[in-house]
Amino acid sequence: MPAPTPPRPAGPSPRIEPVPPDTWQEIARTLPLTVPGPADAPLNVFTVLARHPELFRTWVGFAGTLLLTGLLPARARELAILRTAHRSACAYEWAHHVPLARAAGLSEEAIASLDSPALDGHWDGEDLLVLRATDEIHDLGELTDRTWDALRRLYDDRQLIELVILVGQYRMLAATLRTLRIPLED
Repeated sequence: MPAPTPPRPAGPSPRIEPVPPDTWQEIARTLPLTVPGPADAPLNVFTVLARHPELFRTWVGFAGTLLLTGLLPARARELAILRTAHRSACAYEWAHHVPLARAAGLSEEAIASLDSPALDGHWDGEDLLVLRATDEIHDLGELTDRTWDALRRLYDDRQLIELVILVGQYRMLAATLRTLRIPLED
């Protein structure tokens, strides 16, 4: 069963045009990672955010640290990101992180169940706890003591900080992608 994709907004044009192709090599030098896609075309998120070069360089380093050298297990990271993408209705994040979730060991069935409001029926253990934490951050803007105490048994201080910042970073990115109407690559 293929993973569901949040609905793609139809029609509206991007609010900010990407930088021109003659600047793409500069963008590629800024990136701390190799991004899948056409060899000569960076992702749309990068070509639009590069309109603000100072902020772009800082954000790419920050986001790259969370994605590439973070301390959370890859499975927990991708669960939190995909749940955030779903909760934020961000098709762009969803599309780019489903392959990463698969690589982290999530099945198609598990990925498809991330759009369910009742997580308890599909998940247990560490997975359920990460998803519950993600939902609490979305719904409450913080974690309940119960969830915090349960996470504390699994993760050290650095991982706990990272989990909260990871969800916040992807909520911020979802709002940016949706507000600027950055289109998903073909």
